Amino acid sequence: MVDKRQARRRRLAVVMLVALIAAAIGWGSNAFVGREDSILRFPEVAGAKHLPEIFSADFTKRTQGQYAPLPYAMLALPRTIVPAQNAWFWPAWLAAFHILNGLLVYWIARRFLRDPWSPVVAAAVFLLHPAASAFLSQPNLFPAGVATTCWLGGLACYLRGMDTQARGRALALAGAVVIFAAGLLASRVLMTLPLLILLLEVVYFRARVLRIVGMIAPFAAIIVLYAVYVAPVGPTTTYFVHPPAPPEGSARAWIHGFASGGIDRLVAPVRLSSLPPTAGVLHGGSAAPSGFSDWSISFLWLVLIALAAVLAWRSPRRALLVVGLWLALAALAPEMAAWWSLTVDRADWLPRLLPLAGLAMLAGATTEEIRALGRPTLAKMTGRVAAAAALIMAAALAWAQVDSRSPERYWRGYLASHPKSEVASLELGRAELTDGNAKAAWTHLFGPQMTAVRESCITAALHYARTGDSTAAVVHLSMAEREMEYGLTIHSAMRRRAEAFLEMGAWDYADQYLGQALMIEPKDAAALRLLARVFETKGFVKAAEKCLIDASAVDPSDPDTARDLAAIEERLSRPAFAESPVRVSPPSPELLRYAIDQGEPETVRARVIALADTHPDDPVIQLSAGIAAARDQQHEKALALIDRSIRGLPAYSYTWASRCWALANAGRADDARAAMKRVPNSREWDALTWQQFGYTLAREEKLDFAIETFEFALQREPEMPEAHNNVGLLLAWRGKNEEALPHLRRALALPIEKRGPAHNALGCVLMSLGKTAEAEEHLARAVELEPKRSRGYHNLAQLYAGQGRFLDVERVLADGARAVPDDLPLRITLAWMLATAPHASERNGERAVRVAESALKRCPPRQVPPELMDALAAGYAESGHFDAALEVATRAASMARRMQKSQLASDIDQRAELYRIHSPFHVTAQKRAGVVGRP
Repeated sequence: MVDKRQARRRRLAVVMLVALIAAAIGWGSNAFVGREDSILRFPEVAGAKHLPEIFSADFTKRTQGQYAPLPYAMLALPRTIVPAQNAWFWPAWLAAFHILNGLLVYWIARRFLRDPWSPVVAAAVFLLHPAASAFLSQPNLFPAGVATTCWLGGLACYLRGMDTQARGRALALAGAVVIFAAGLLASRVLMTLPLLILLLEVVYFRARVLRIVGMIAPFAAIIVLYAVYVAPVGPTTTYFVHPPAPPEGSARAWIHGFASGGIDRLVAPVRLSSLPPTAGVLHGGSAAPSGFSDWSISFLWLVLIALAAVLAWRSPRRALLVVGLWLALAALAPEMAAWWSLTVDRADWLPRLLPLAGLAMLAGATTEEIRALGRPTLAKMTGRVAAAAALIMAAALAWAQVDSRSPERYWRGYLASHPKSEVASLELGRAELTDGNAKAAWTHLFGPQMTAVRESCITAALHYARTGDSTAAVVHLSMAEREMEYGLTIHSAMRRRAEAFLEMGAWDYADQYLGQALMIEPKDAAALRLLARVFETKGFVKAAEKCLIDASAVDPSDPDTARDLAAIEERLSRPAFAESPVRVSPPSPELLRYAIDQGEPETVRARVIALADTHPDDPVIQLSAGIAAARDQQHEKALALIDRSIRGLPAYSYTWASRCWALANAGRADDARAAMKRVPNSREWDALTWQQFGYTLAREEKLDFAIETFEFALQREPEMPEAHNNVGLLLAWRGKNEEALPHLRRALALPIEKRGPAHNALGCVLMSLGKTAEAEEHLARAVELEPKRSRGYHNLAQLYAGQGRFLDVERVLADGARAVPDDLPLRITLAWMLATAPHASERNGERAVRVAESALKRCPPRQVPPELMDALAAGYAESGHFDAALEVATRAASMARRMQKSQLASDIDQRAELYRIHSPFHVTAQKRAGVVGRP
């Protein structure tokens, strides 16, 4: 009777937990459901008809390079009939998986624990922990819920198989394997499940070797099949930047990663547990531990291990401790390093619910140990404490759900717990702009933690465009254009730029950016709706209707598309004004060209400088005005404006690089070098800013300072091939070939499409150092990679000429003349070689004349180089036409004197004397061919 009463109470407790979750959902809203960056807005998730696309290799562009189609397929099925903006269905859909996971935690804990209430404690910790708020209100974290369901479901099936007879055991184990295989299509974290099963077989069930092999073999086979299937599906450089492999001896950082990956979020204050809603690129801070040092994280990790060891010593067969610790720590292995995730841009939906499940199981096991001490008073107190903790967590969960009702409130709380989070600062600034609080928005859009401002600048540009301040909007668009973009991030940025241009009335610019965005993502319904606005504004209403029909085909349930399409059809029903364009006054062409970073005329600079006085709180305007003032040689004013921008954006490398450039531009190179040493440490990829700054200095012929700047970039990112390439080139141009050589070798790590110049430069340096065999290999590779660039042919020809291999010189120059027909020096050198080669078998005077005359036809009459006439004269002489050779040589010498090439004129005069006595001119076998190596 007592057991039945206890069972009813436990069931009632579980029902109350579910009711509390349902109540918490009721407090939530659609603050994150309807966002433009929600995964519910992905074109491929708009309905079941897109399932083939979701399971295709190309879908990895949506999942940060990971092949994880299952969660998105489980969203696409209900999206067939439910709009992405539905504020009630989607939280309920997320909650259903969270409750299912909680029930699995309860069942697994009950399998190991004897005390009837301890599994309830475990389920309560999992279901009511405030971290659950993120998964209940943010669809972008749905893949984490699915991965957790598969992980816990696979473990539950395995444990069920251990409790049944042989036939039922085989069925349960087959279910575990099937769930494991499906889970791999949600997250690679499932690969830790067979490792745990192996551990349980050895430690808990104490199985024999043959049984262990039979148990693990199906899982191993699935992993092999998965690896073979997914291997061709990996991310490409088209979409992502691949990180370097982790350095050797990184065990300490790996251990810290276990804890910082999630445990500190679970034991820290309530707000620390929530996660940002974005599933895209994270620009610093949001996924990092907040407030914990390396050593405190290590200490926390060791405390958890010690606690589990003590409890396991008291109850050696309490395998739940092993499961809980495994989930709390080892289940996060896939996100410990970028090399596992394969890309620098890691998504933030990697399963953080699993460590929460581990923490819940540890809490359940600890409760049982306390209640097993046999002290009724302590047992009652433990129960009351657990009940009070459940109520407190439920209240905290409800409070977190209240926060999710308002983006501003949510992000303000998140930023309070994560003061270095750039995502939170950006999103809070956007929310404040939406609420009309522009002054406060600037302090967050351009806060002290921001190391990248592209997204903030586009947000500010949209605000200024809508408020009629076109010059300020253009300044921000220009700054956004300068920041490095790669992968798919450029797509959404182009769409938002287009929207800003559309708000300013610059239809053609909006049309251009939308066209580029749709080239990258043809199924972007939001871009199609904007393009429809552009066409409608221009009066092309039929074209606008076609765009909206295409958008509707992508997402038939989208109410925005349906509304716009109805408005277009209404307009078409009135032929009188259907094709009449709207009149607007866009910004001036000079200002628009400045917006896309294609020029900064003096009139625009004056407007930008004047803008700084009317927008003192906007650090981007201050920075742009400072750069404009520096170009106008207003050095003191430029430095004052840039210093003001540094106070607002102290972590943004471009502000510091601009200050160093302004000092160098003012002739204060020593001050600029000193300023570089005071630059605060920032992110690794900020090295790109300094690499670009060094490139600017190189173009301005400040070569020594440019070399120092590239080396400064390499201090921040030692494996940056672009900086190595530039340093190597500059050192080679300075004749410091020994110093250039190691840099140019490391530059070969560039993507293959950019590797040609590095091979060419390395070949030239090796040639100058006498390493001709290796030089030939690299120069030939440069020609292969850049067949339309003449410098590789020139340098390879020089190498062969230096070795006396004139037939090879002729072959390379002929190949170059065919590949680059407009390169005059190649044709001149080829004609010269055919006419003057040292051996008769290498000369062909008539062909030399044809090549020279062909090159002559390509030259404007007043721009014929005397070297070409010299080669033509040598060809005539080799062909036996000495009178023509003498006439052409005389003209060539005269042209050389007019161009003040006295040495060339003297050499031609000497050759003319040979033609006068009917003797051709031939070079000696030891003499070079006259081509110049160009790194």
